[in-house]
Amino acid sequence: MLTRAGIRGAPGQRRLQRGLSVVELMVGVTVGLFVVAAAALMVSGQLSDNRNLLLATQIQQDLRSTADIITRELRRIGFADSVLVWNDGMSGPVAETSVASITPASGNTITEIDFFYRRRPGDDTRFGFKLEDGVIKTKVADAWEVLTDARVMRVTAFNINMPAATEYRLPCAKLCSDDTQDCWPVVRMRTATVTITGVSTSDAAITRTVSSQVRVRNDWVHHNNTPSCPEVGS
Repeated sequence: MLTRAGIRGAPGQRRLQRGLSVVELMVGVTVGLFVVAAAALMVSGQLSDNRNLLLATQIQQDLRSTADIITRELRRIGFADSVLVWNDGMSGPVAETSVASITPASGNTITEIDFFYRRRPGDDTRFGFKLEDGVIKTKVADAWEVLTDARVMRVTAFNINMPAATEYRLPCAKLCSDDTQDCWPVVRMRTATVTITGVSTSDAAITRTVSSQVRVRNDWVHHNNTPSCPEVGS
């Protein structure tokens, strides 16, 4: 049995290899670099996705908060103290005439709206909303104040769709003299749909749109007969 020393000393014999060769070392380093690069790419992707998710969530929350504020105010259009429903016998503006749409507008779509409601007796303060320079502004009295944060998002679209009032007849206990319902009172109800689109100021690829529908609570009752309903037994 040959000893290690004998092998080392024997002429023409291969020496025993200790450690890694240069080729093996380079292959190992290359494989390690590939693994590290894949891990770094995965972490970078996760961080980017997390950032985009945070930005999208922030945009969505800001748009939803803005839409909620606008719809809450639009719900009060034409409201007056101590008046639940406007009718033909009352003096003063009614829900049909309490909104003044301001250009630019297309059809029923309003990009700037001016309206009023009375918070207290004798209060005829005007309110409103508009899109200007990428932000939505709210009108209180005669001053415009910024409602959205330009540092977070840029509003690219702001529309309020307010079609004509929908009419419903209020039922009476008796038909009209001509056996129709034409003399029954008519209630006119209005709804508005608010749509807002915003783009993140940090990443233009992140854009969100919210839409909210609100019914104006101040209905207008139109009386087609005096009294309102045909008298029973007449």
